[in-house]
Amino acid sequence: MMVAALALVSCTKHELEPLTGIFPEATVVELNKLTSCVAEKDAADRRVFTLDLTDGSTPMHLTLIGNKYFLTANQYIEALDAVAKNGNFVLGKSSIAGKNIKQGYINVDLLEENETDNGCENTYSISAVVFLEDGTPYKANWEGTIAFEKDAVLAPEFFFTDTVAQDCTLEDGQTLVTDVESHTLVLNDANGNFAAQIKLIRSVGTKNLAGKYTVKEYAHEDLSAGNGFDLGVYFGLPAGSYVIGSYYVKDGAVVIIEPGATIDVSDMGEGIYMIEGNGFSFLTAPEGWVPGGLTVCDMTDTVAQDCTLEDGQTAVTDVESHTLVLMDGEAVAAQIKLIRSVGTTDLAGTYTVKEYAHEDLTAGNGFDLGVYFGMPAGAYVIGSYYIKDGVAVLVEPGETITVTSIGENTYKFEGSTEWAVIGKLAENSNPGGDTHEEVSLYLNEFDCQNKKLEIYNPNNFDVDLTGWTLSKDETVWTIPASHASVPANGYIVYTGKSDGTNDPTFGLSGTKGFVVVLTDKEGHVIDKVDNSSAREGGIVQIPDGKSWGRKTDGAAEFVIFDTPTIGAANGAASGSGSVTLGAFLSLTDYAVYNMNMVGIELGTEGFYYNAPDWVTSYTPSYPVDGQFIKLELYAEGGVVAPGTYVPSAANGAVNAGEFNLGADNGWGGFNGTSWFTVTSGAAKGVAVTDGTVTVSKEGDVYTIAIETTAVKATYVGKLSK
Repeated sequence: MMVAALALVSCTKHELEPLTGIFPEATVVELNKLTSCVAEKDAADRRVFTLDLTDGSTPMHLTLIGNKYFLTANQYIEALDAVAKNGNFVLGKSSIAGKNIKQGYINVDLLEENETDNGCENTYSISAVVFLEDGTPYKANWEGTIAFEKDAVLAPEFFFTDTVAQDCTLEDGQTLVTDVESHTLVLNDANGNFAAQIKLIRSVGTKNLAGKYTVKEYAHEDLSAGNGFDLGVYFGLPAGSYVIGSYYVKDGAVVIIEPGATIDVSDMGEGIYMIEGNGFSFLTAPEGWVPGGLTVCDMTDTVAQDCTLEDGQTAVTDVESHTLVLMDGEAVAAQIKLIRSVGTTDLAGTYTVKEYAHEDLTAGNGFDLGVYFGMPAGAYVIGSYYIKDGVAVLVEPGETITVTSIGENTYKFEGSTEWAVIGKLAENSNPGGDTHEEVSLYLNEFDCQNKKLEIYNPNNFDVDLTGWTLSKDETVWTIPASHASVPANGYIVYTGKSDGTNDPTFGLSGTKGFVVVLTDKEGHVIDKVDNSSAREGGIVQIPDGKSWGRKTDGAAEFVIFDTPTIGAANGAASGSGSVTLGAFLSLTDYAVYNMNMVGIELGTEGFYYNAPDWVTSYTPSYPVDGQFIKLELYAEGGVVAPGTYVPSAANGAVNAGEFNLGADNGWGGFNGTSWFTVTSGAAKGVAVTDGTVTVSKEGDVYTIAIETTAVKATYVGKLSK
């Protein structure tokens, strides 16, 4: 009783916001000066902020843990250094008047945020109610401005593509080694000039290429590297004319990396590698790299009205969800589910993550449905999540996702728990508004003879249109009303009752509308129809108001405005038609071979080929059909200058204003400027020996017009990827 009485006598009831109870009177410190603020990342990758404040006589020293490069608004509470995380102040490293703080609250309010060129300069209000180790309470207040600099990011000087293959063999050159794979890194500088090729061998599935590699012939062990080899010299060609394996360019000459050498690959963070060896050093990052180490992922947007109230049943119809899937190559990098008002197309904004998200500018949380059903963690994840070190990380309720537009159809997504991804919407992805079915129709090369219109899709199934008739001017297909329905697989179909009592309709009535794209066989768009409002049949209008398709009594008509030109046997454009080249394939500077010439390869949209690796394959392979041209133009110093180029006098001797004459090399291929058509994996070529190649340039975009007997073609785009 005496002890209790003494306690009551020695204590007086004082208000100590935000606390209530009986406390000794607090010492109030009005801090008016910030003497220092240090922001850094520690070994545990935490953001640590060390602040020193004073009123001139009483110093306050704080160590706070945050999650961004600048101090964020939060109520920071005590924690030991070993377990402190975002929202804690560190015990033993926080004090007032030289005495350690034991517990309490440090409220940081962000009054104004101002971005600067290097970071931000923010105005804060800090109010603290804390107890020292002896129980003495303190109240401290401060208001002022603190500047923070963004993290310094290394600027790579070179950018690489990584071609992964299982092409390693034992010393016999034939026995494949299947537990490793090669990473052939092709390095170019920021202007697209070739700098090096490095062939590294790693265990199958290895993602991080850091390590010390030993260069070997027939390299097939983990952390070995393929040596360079001048295949040109092997066949009696000039030195440096055809080099494979690992090599680099120095002072315009090819330098081969010999067996016995070492190549050090260091992970510099942010997606950057330092690749070093005797005589070379490259600070490099993957093509498409952006500051912060983020690769621009391919992104699709699926729009749906699937939001409900918390009961999980009551639909909310004034918003719609955008489920964004970001792909880094073949692997999922993230899935983000954003909720916006119906019809919103700009996804930028700050979203609050919620369960049953159904308000504008909210986001659906991540949820591991697999675990819910007793499956392994990560087996089936829905909502918002991202991949880190191969594991799905759920975005939890209460977090925020900041979405920033950084380019056309390109967004950066940043989470409050310090994760970030970048995605670029695919060309046909729908960023908002009506959900469309996208369809590609093209005429095959025998449409006039066989009365056949192909419906194209990734599985290449054809629809037998027996009974369809083509008008005399070969522009209108008439569909009989009795034609049977065709399985859609997500693509346009014709449906109608066999008795003719029902007008024919498009079999997409379950969606809000559909988009039809008519292309030629190479995929170049001839016409496009957006029927975003009509559900079945009706007048379909193209943007300029012309009738593209309509339903009639018992028949539907497709009106084709521009019938594609069918190429000649060698793939050249016939008549006045011209092939549009939409795919940049490669740019080779022959300066390393002491030649003022460049080689440019351009293909039809979507075309690509796999180059030979000279270990398991010795000729290119062609996974897709299409057409492409190999241009060899005079280019002093590797610079493609605007102007008109005419054929050279002879193959191999190219002067200013000339393109290298095409010629059959006698080995089943062509040297010089040549035009190729690829069908079923086989390339058929023709030498270009006449005509002109006209080059113009605006900014970094080239227009190349080819007018020859062999081919008429046009390319508009950059000459580097």
